[in-house]
Amino acid sequence: MSTASPARPVANLINQHVSELAFTWQRRLRAWSAPNHRAAHLHEIDSQLDAHLDGLQIAGREALAPAMQRFKRWGTDEEAFAAAAVVGLCATDAADEATRLELDSLLIANPRSAGGAAAALFWISETRALPLLQRWWTSDQRVLWRAAFPACLPNPQVRRPHLIDDALLRSDGSLQARALRAIGEWRITERAERLPAFANGDDPLLREEAIYALRLLGYGERLPHCPAPTLLDRPSRRRWLSAFALTAPADSVHAAFDVLSAHSREREALWLAICRADAWALSKLDAALDGKLATLAAFGIEQLTGLDLERDQLWQRPDTNPARPLSKRSPADEGEHADERPTASAQKHEPKAHLEDQGLLEPHVEKLRAALRNPLRPAAEPHLQGESLPMRLYAASKATLQGEAGALHRVREPLFKLL
Repeated sequence: MSTASPARPVANLINQHVSELAFTWQRRLRAWSAPNHRAAHLHEIDSQLDAHLDGLQIAGREALAPAMQRFKRWGTDEEAFAAAAVVGLCATDAADEATRLELDSLLIANPRSAGGAAAALFWISETRALPLLQRWWTSDQRVLWRAAFPACLPNPQVRRPHLIDDALLRSDGSLQARALRAIGEWRITERAERLPAFANGDDPLLREEAIYALRLLGYGERLPHCPAPTLLDRPSRRRWLSAFALTAPADSVHAAFDVLSAHSREREALWLAICRADAWALSKLDAALDGKLATLAAFGIEQLTGLDLERDQLWQRPDTNPARPLSKRSPADEGEHADERPTASAQKHEPKAHLEDQGLLEPHVEKLRAALRNPLRPAAEPHLQGESLPMRLYAASKATLQGEAGALHRVREPLFKLL
């Protein structure tokens, strides 16, 4: 009686590890935008990532082909993360040069995936990451520079001021923007004199990053007016607005809120208010309870006041919110009064399942407002106190302003490395 070859089940298992490694890293990336995610959720995700990496390292070279095939097929950030991690862990000999060249070529062909490859260097040991880091930084390809630069910053063998000088000399605006950001986030004060020229320059992206860095270094009240960044991606705008809220004068913050709201960027305006964390911010969040972002506004009120929707019974099912009552008309009446209903274009609702709002409780607006105005509630100045992942990033921004270099990097490190 013949027995089935174990090769196929083993190959399937390796393919599954590679697939789930990419998917789990994507979950981790998205978790940082989700107010309902806390450190405990992140620890669970990190443990899963670590388990997949361990399994693939044990598989060795057998893991290289499926990782490269998936990256070649999809070309996404998460597949770049998986491919770079597997290459760093398993392509360790001179015989693996063809695989490393293939990874380089795929990154060059898919420049938007550089962030995933950069993240992979943090998840494998510094010893394993060093060959790829050196290879990419000394190459002549801009995409590879961008993949290497973030991992260079925490490396103890790298002199950060010299790294910044090198990056600013290279002809790549995206890399230069990252270097300017690093001056602030790593508090490289020896290079602070480089920032004003970029902050007053003609390149909008470099101007936004230079202003951000200057804010983190304590120069927030003496900066050119730039209240609403437009070129940064959504996560970058969030950390930019956080630094702005923490450092700009009150009238500038109020004006920026109005500009964002007037340009249909109400979600960013609410995050600006949350990060400002003062009585003015609380009033804006209170007013937003009547709008399409009531769930996010309620989250912000929780952070600023210590109220808890679940503990204090201030939430309800979405279809029972008195601020958005259900119609009591019969179907026949609905047809008769159809012309009275607002059109879809007039309502301008956001997608119902916005990623940020998933998992947040729907506020009972009347009860929440009553609790907010309760004279027995402590009347201390509002301050942020939450442990959600966006609030951890906010706390890291505050730590950076207080002189802690690299706090915004360390807060994103794998949690198992911090235990």
